[in-house]
Amino acid sequence: MGGGSSKKEGVVSRTKSKKTKEVHNLVLLGTGGAGKSTIFKAIKIAKKGGFTEHEREQHGIAIFRGLVKVMKGLLETVDESSDSAASVKAADLDALPEDTKQLREHLAAVWASDAIKAAFRENEGTENDPHEPSTRFIFKNFDRMNVAGFQSTDDDILQFRLPTTDFSTIDYDANDDVTLRFIDVGGQRKERIKWNSLPECTAVIFVAALNDYNKKLAEDATRNRLHESITLLRVLATKHFANTDIILFLNKRDLFEELIKTVDLKCCFMDYDGGCNYDPALKRIVEGFKKVCADGDLHVNVTCATDINQMDQTIQSMQEVVLKKLLNSFLDMS
Repeated sequence: MGGGSSKKEGVVSRTKSKKTKEVHNLVLLGTGGAGKSTIFKAIKIAKKGGFTEHEREQHGIAIFRGLVKVMKGLLETVDESSDSAASVKAADLDALPEDTKQLREHLAAVWASDAIKAAFRENEGTENDPHEPSTRFIFKNFDRMNVAGFQSTDDDILQFRLPTTDFSTIDYDANDDVTLRFIDVGGQRKERIKWNSLPECTAVIFVAALNDYNKKLAEDATRNRLHESITLLRVLATKHFANTDIILFLNKRDLFEELIKTVDLKCCFMDYDGGCNYDPALKRIVEGFKKVCADGDLHVNVTCATDINQMDQTIQSMQEVVLKKLLNSFLDMS
């Protein structure tokens, strides 16, 4: 994993372009839902000028499909005698073509229902919340998105989660001599088999969600998400990428700041005694990740992938770490 010479189209290990520019791979790894793809999209916005009109249209279609999917789920949870079910049923949405005025009118009628809104708000912000933050974001913007020809903004694209199922790459020229190639790949358990075909990497960007400490895996309802992230990092740091620099992105800082006010970290770490306070809780989480690295050497960044200004600064800082490592390696060989 990660150390072989296998190649995929568009993913090349430490090669040189026609201008003899070195290409160094930085791969984003972590569990599903940690925010890898959001960070990947933030890099595209910060360093590559954002998205094309076609990409915005495609993301808009994906967001609309997500809206319809969740609406159908909500319809199935409410009582048939409620005001929402009286006029529209989930099967009605299935029967309508995707991009039609009639479907949008049906969706608007459902969302106007008090029963549907109550079902959507149930368990919001709790461990039992069935909806991702990205889902809640699109429903808060329902009226703007439920229109013909909806084209997504940068913020829409960042906020909406679309699980990664293949390799995606972004090339960014760090300087006149080095191109950094960011590689995004799926993180859910069923997707990790693809990690075996990763090219040689200069560094691993491991992404974990800070607010996962009171949540369970989608793939395994008995497994704490943050514990899964720590275990996965241990495997990567001590086996598959033992000789590769690892940069830790502790993501979703904004959600963690809110959650820690009401949910004690003790639900994840029994030895924690800092209460519902941000600083000691963050310190304990960082310690948990550093502990599983062989020498404890871990570059740690606390991030909010939807904050482009902060991500731009973080990417710049990470770039400096990587370039310094490359320079030191060059000097060692001289």
